[in-house]
Amino acid sequence: MTNAAFSILFVCTGNICRSPIAEVLTRQLLHEGLGADVARFSVTSAGTAAIDGARMDPHSHTALAVRGLEHAASAFRARRLDEAMVAGADLVLTAERFHRRCVVLLEPSALATTFSFREVVRLLDGADRDALPADPVARARATVDLARQRRGSAGRVSADADAVPDPIALAPSAHRSSAEIIDATARRLVAFLSPPDSPG
Repeated sequence: MTNAAFSILFVCTGNICRSPIAEVLTRQLLHEGLGADVARFSVTSAGTAAIDGARMDPHSHTALAVRGLEHAASAFRARRLDEAMVAGADLVLTAERFHRRCVVLLEPSALATTFSFREVVRLLDGADRDALPADPVARARATVDLARQRRGSAGRVSADADAVPDPIALAPSAHRSSAEIIDATARRLVAFLSPPDSPG
């Protein structure tokens, strides 16, 4: 069994709505799906124009609180994206294609491991989960390789289809809608990362 950790970095603009929701939800789902192996995974987030230390948007906070994740939402603080964060991530998942471009401009070597969040699950759709390694970290690395390989052969979709809508400065319903998209997307990703005999 490999002892290497696998790091997932979520990126949006301000790191107070979409990417923190994705971070908190994905961490919780990995905990449910991987059991003790979750300790081998790191899930963080950052924003291309974030103000370091900012609290999560209140409406996005509520979207997590109603899912039983108020403590994680309250403890969250925003971070501005930098090269070191990108370089240290095994997988970078962005809210929109614009953020993906920002990531690659910061660290060109991340091109192969950076996807918009909805894009990566779209690319993995229909792939054979059973053919992946059982070890969770090896499985995660193989999943990234598989998504990269399928990127060139997948049909093109619109930028909007691959985006999580930005709810900033909008009504609570917009935050709930974005959270629902993120939740559904995170569940699809974690189901792919979790071995068939995992506790989740």
